[in-house]
Amino acid sequence: MVNPGEYANESTRRKVLAAMGGAGALALAGCVGGDDDDGADDDGAERTGEPDEDLTGDISIAVGANPDTLDPTLINDAPSQAVYGHVYEYLVTTDYDGITPVPVLATDWELSDDELTWTFDLRQDVVFHNGDEFVADDVAFSIERARGTINDTQVDAIEEVEVIDDHTIEMTTTSVQAQFLGDLGGVPILPRNADGISETPDTDDHDFGEESLGSGPFELELFQTEDRIELVPFEDHWADVHNPWEEVTFQVVEEIVSQEEAIRAGEVHAIDNPAMFDLDQWDTEEPEVIGTEAVGFDLLGFPTQASPFNNDKLRRGLSGLVPRNEVLTAVYDDNGTPLSAPISPGLGPFFDEEYHAELAEEHLGTSEEESLALIEEALDEEGVEPPLEIEMRTNINEERERWMEVIQQTWDETEYLDTTLEIFDFPSLVEFITDPTGLAEAEDIVIGIGWTGGSDPNGHIEDLYHSSNVVPDGNNWSLYESDEADELIEQGQNVVDTDERVDIYRDLQDVLAGDSPHAWMWTTDNVHVVRTSEVEGWTPHPNSSFRFDSIYAHQRDIIARPTE
Repeated sequence: MVNPGEYANESTRRKVLAAMGGAGALALAGCVGGDDDDGADDDGAERTGEPDEDLTGDISIAVGANPDTLDPTLINDAPSQAVYGHVYEYLVTTDYDGITPVPVLATDWELSDDELTWTFDLRQDVVFHNGDEFVADDVAFSIERARGTINDTQVDAIEEVEVIDDHTIEMTTTSVQAQFLGDLGGVPILPRNADGISETPDTDDHDFGEESLGSGPFELELFQTEDRIELVPFEDHWADVHNPWEEVTFQVVEEIVSQEEAIRAGEVHAIDNPAMFDLDQWDTEEPEVIGTEAVGFDLLGFPTQASPFNNDKLRRGLSGLVPRNEVLTAVYDDNGTPLSAPISPGLGPFFDEEYHAELAEEHLGTSEEESLALIEEALDEEGVEPPLEIEMRTNINEERERWMEVIQQTWDETEYLDTTLEIFDFPSLVEFITDPTGLAEAEDIVIGIGWTGGSDPNGHIEDLYHSSNVVPDGNNWSLYESDEADELIEQGQNVVDTDERVDIYRDLQDVLAGDSPHAWMWTTDNVHVVRTSEVEGWTPHPNSSFRFDSIYAHQRDIIARPTE
């Protein structure tokens, strides 16, 4: 049975928590918290605030994948968002607890009595990188620009947008939307009158690799694909908070060992992808491990419309054969939590350890024999003579490759399966799974990838599993369809009371685990390695899409800075 949250290597756990100010893990908040004395708020983020001195410097960070796109409306992967989240801004965001809304380009908002109409007051001192003044029409334009894209789920509940004046805008939703502010936190605001830009991103001709169009604290200086992105401070940014960085460089370093060599040599100040199975190598004063519990999960995606994968018994059997605890120990040194459904521990009250164990027992089996029986029965029903040939695909990432190899070996040890493993660069893998002619037409391809999810359970589920979000309209690239799941997803959006939503998402997890369009495997901690003698105040965000947020999270009073 699964045992989420248990660490086999307690020294590693203490090391990670100590790097966060000596704080302990909060079971319900799903993050690291601490006392006021250690400079951390209840969400566990270290509040650094305004620096005592106006220090300035350069910072370089190694990132594990080349950004898939620089058009913010089309960004659909965590590496791109993590880099470009400093260039484009949103009306609102959330604090490090993943729950508390924080104003950005909106200064205030009000919800009508019927909980359908939101009125936002907008900042009056904002300009974009191209010099245009920010007004409400830019918000309306940006919402329309997102419609019909792969990020349509962020705006599809907005029925009407009304510009009241230059700095007031109203949005009316089709129904009560519990996650509405969180969805708006995924809609980047762009200037409507910028050269070459239009409401249909696929047809405009602006080169986002040459010029950024955000209002964020940094603007694009240089983009060299597969090499680096360089950002420089935007001098006209509206925040009256010292920006300590003269230049921020994101160096694309795909291999874990190369990242580790780079930070040891002092070539970069931080890496986001250390080998979790070898964290003890950093038991020195410099560099240091800094980490926090995370949201999101790793998964295996099945082609649900192709025989024999259209048989849920096969999908459940394959999922049951995934050696979750063994992988967490061997690959992640137990810095993670095994899962049986797409709700991760970082979602607080929505995650229930015992319930995940019940789901595994009911749908996946509690032994190898039970999982194999499901596979045998499915192949017999589909008229497939074993062994079933499966092509497994993932992206360049040492840890991900390791756990895919473990799963491959486990599956190949049975008489029912014969697998191969192919490794792609991350943008190529994303392009494949989001192309309707890619995985949608594949009959024997299983994808190993991660999903960041966000701060609301809807972000873990709707885009991946609602039938309206089949690629290219969303990220349902397994072509999963279920009327019962759709109905529960919509109920979860339309109910505000947390206790009621918890019950809805329990029922939804039961439906999804029973259908198993994916094998949900584990949530791993966000762990970085940082040269703390040169950078202080570094705070990983629980959401990997915002992993480098503390470079300049002025709106949250969190700012990393050079030590001298």
